[in-house]
Amino acid sequence: MKPPLPAGEGWGEGEVTPLEQFSNLTGIARKLRREQTDVEQLLWSTLRSRQISGLKFRRQFPLPPYVADFCSEKARLIVELDGGQHAETIDDDEIRTEFFQRRGYRVLRFWNNDVLTNVEGVVEEILKATILPHLSPLPLGEEIPPSPLPPGEGVIRPVGAIGKEGNRLSDSAPKPKKVLVIGSGPIVIGQAAEFDYAGTQACKSLREEGVEVVLVNSNPATIMTDEDVADRVYIEPLTVAVVSRIIERERPDGILPTLGGQTGLNLAVELAESGVLEKFNVRVLGTQIASIEMAEDREKFRDLMNRLGEPTPPSEAVETLEDRLARAVSDGSI
Repeated sequence: MKPPLPAGEGWGEGEVTPLEQFSNLTGIARKLRREQTDVEQLLWSTLRSRQISGLKFRRQFPLPPYVADFCSEKARLIVELDGGQHAETIDDDEIRTEFFQRRGYRVLRFWNNDVLTNVEGVVEEILKATILPHLSPLPLGEEIPPSPLPPGEGVIRPVGAIGKEGNRLSDSAPKPKKVLVIGSGPIVIGQAAEFDYAGTQACKSLREEGVEVVLVNSNPATIMTDEDVADRVYIEPLTVAVVSRIIERERPDGILPTLGGQTGLNLAVELAESGVLEKFNVRVLGTQIASIEMAEDREKFRDLMNRLGEPTPPSEAVETLEDRLARAVSDGSI
């Protein structure tokens, strides 16, 4: 067998010689054997407990001549930490990123400090990016093609990482600058505490995104009414008249009623029907009014199920005792 030519002799420009290839593979082996840094271990332990089934990540994933810190092949997503183990300069990391992109991977990059100060937030960004390609409906069983991306595409840099360019996680609608969050009102011990928790997390998430948060809730004995949760807190009755005045004063771009339980949902419908939301150009965030009405109105919900062919028990909406008695007689209840 003819021995391979030494490096630099008889090889075309840009080709990898056997010696260089051996060196690359040796470097990969060293990289794979190295222990994870404390920051990588922190991110891995948090990410591993919350991975999405079928889109799981592997750590220290080899893509010669590099090894990615974390990679989900199914999602075509690579997560890297910039702790100095990859390159001396940002330019070197950009070369590394471009290499991954040419092979059809998107790249999500964080500073070590991002993980140390807000590991849950980092994992949330990773999970959003993981499901990003799966948001478009696909035929059952069809795989997402790992098509290569041109340089500069597919790099997702969350807030707190290097710049914001290329962030493809934002919605097509403009991001609101100020949002009114509606609380759930009084809470009986052992009941509806989840609304307080959900509303508190919503306020925190919105503020992390740079959105000013106005909160209204009639119950002061909640976490969400703490002064540190929202930029401005109103402990007022949850009525159309009161909330209308708050909207007129604060002029929010959006209103988030879905975390206030049935109280928040019904109040949003009443605000829409009274024309307050349209008057002050307030956009409903999350579930829209038509969908809320469809779920809250028992007749509309029953009619929807019938149109979809879903079986439902026989039912009829009544508003008076006389109508109820007449219905009971007709269906044989009495």
